[in-house]
Amino acid sequence: MSKHLILLPCHSIYKPPNSPQSPESWFLAPFQIEANDHLTFIQHMEKAFQLLKESAENQQSTLIISGGMTKAEAGEVSEAASYLSCAKILELNRDHVNDNNVLLEEYARDSFENLLFSLCLFQETHRCFPESISIVGFEFKRDRFVNYHAKALKIQDIVQYFGIDPTPEYDPQSSQYQRYFDELKESEWRFSVKLFKDDLLGNGEKLKNKKLTRDPFNRSDGGYSGRHPELHRFFTEVTDTTDDFDVPW
Repeated sequence: MSKHLILLPCHSIYKPPNSPQSPESWFLAPFQIEANDHLTFIQHMEKAFQLLKESAENQQSTLIISGGMTKAEAGEVSEAASYLSCAKILELNRDHVNDNNVLLEEYARDSFENLLFSLCLFQETHRCFPESISIVGFEFKRDRFVNYHAKALKIQDIVQYFGIDPTPEYDPQSSQYQRYFDELKESEWRFSVKLFKDDLLGNGEKLKNKKLTRDPFNRSDGGYSGRHPELHRFFTEVTDTTDDFDVPW
């Protein structure tokens, strides 16, 4: 029985069978192009599959790739499915890794849903919740995942975060390089952490509207809320604390 969840949150949609190393092979926002984010996506995949390979012999881990159909221009293709296509082209699924221990969570529209929906999918697959969780993502998002999302879900003690940041093509000693990361940190605070600080579950107006822009095919939560009534409050309430929430894990 799998006891360890490896979570790989997605950040874009890959266009197979084009070269994953080319920015033209991805649906990227301008700020993602600036720092060659697509190359960091590949590093995230490599790390996630490495963690899965390390536990392949005892079959204790399940990798969940999480990301919904977030871009109308990409068509009805989920971020998660596109990442798996990329991983297969890069042959990251070799060496004792098979489809039985890689799952696709194809509805998440933000980082909190990446974690909540993956917990739901893990439970639906294994009839239990994970005893440990490894998250592979951007280093600048560590605070968001560990100190807000995991804390809100009361799983902070079992979460380990592996952070890999983008690498803009600037001299690391230059003011341009420093300015890039200063602006990245400020943007992360203003547009994500600050909003989740007052709305931990992302159900308030601002974060809800943000999710709607990432749901062009109106797929909502994929039915997770209906299948997990024990987690109803996480799907519906607007709150800055979950201290009085009951959790099934």
